Amino acid sequence: MPEILLDAKDALAHTDKVVDENSIAYEQHRIADLQLLLEDFVRRELAWHCAAVETLTPLIKQLRGVDGSNAAKALEERLGKVELGKMDLVMQEAELKKRGFSVVGDGPPPAPAVAAAEEGDGETPTPPPIDEI
Repeated sequence: MPEILLDAKDALAHTDKVVDENSIAYEQHRIADLQLLLEDFVRRELAWHCAAVETLTPLIKQLRGVDGSNAAKALEERLGKVELGKMDLVMQEAELKKRGFSVVGDGPPPAPAVAAAEEGDGETPTPPPIDEI
């Protein structure tokens, strides 16, 4: 029986040694794989940022060329034209209303049967046939 224990003790020592050697090799491979993965990640991030710098640099140059006072004048001119355009629309709507036309926001003109009922001829309005609509 003592020989069996000695053999088991030797086998256990051998197994322990093999596990230690393999765990060291495993750790070395794991670290090498992580290094490759992280290096690839960093290279891709750098490439993305370089592309962003290449794309945005001309825009920065264009922004530096913008003159604030000229931009304000251009905006003022455009706003003035918008106000004039609104006044033209108001005048056109007033002219259309004088002539009896429906203006945007007033809704569609009433149907003939509804208009007759509103005028008070006493009859119940009947809807027009579908092919007349």
